[in-house]
Amino acid sequence: NEDPQEITAVLIGLKSKINIFNVQREIQEYEKEALSAILPGASFQELWQTISTAESTLKFISYFIILSAILGMIACILTSLNERRREIAILRSVGARPIHIFLLIISESLLLGFIGSILGILLTTTVLFLSQNILEKNYGIYIESGLFFSKEIIIILLTIIVSIICGIFPAWRAYANSLVDGLSIKI
Repeated sequence: NEDPQEITAVLIGLKSKINIFNVQREIQEYEKEALSAILPGASFQELWQTISTAESTLKFISYFIILSAILGMIACILTSLNERRREIAILRSVGARPIHIFLLIISESLLLGFIGSILGILLTTTVLFLSQNILEKNYGIYIESGLFFSKEIIIILLTIIVSIICGIFPAWRAYANSLVDGLSIKI
């Protein structure tokens, strides 16, 4: 029942899609009033393209984070392997076969990859859950916070597989260490 004081936006629908650009140009060139005409489809496409670029950048960064975590895991296993040389030699002297030592190191890398993946899931889910309302109220951004999505499950499985593969080199080094080398005292 109220008459509007001013009009700030109008949605115009055209029967003929061929005239879209002509009508847009006429509105833009209207001299009596400063008007602008936008095409919602083109504007949304530009917005999604910008968001897509940001999403690709974040994925690229996350892949580098995973790579650096895996390299860090290899470094930690190799460092601990040097510290556990005598321990491994004692295991071999009491009857552990080299394949058991190999599997022990592989299982360690599997465990590290699995625990890291689970902690990553829990941390991400917690942060998304806690920030979901804030983002929606302040910025109008709705982020679905669920535990498992198909892409994330694939990434987690790949991370675990890569962590097993990365454990092969330290496991091979433990396998290759001789019994005498581990039991001898170095001066």
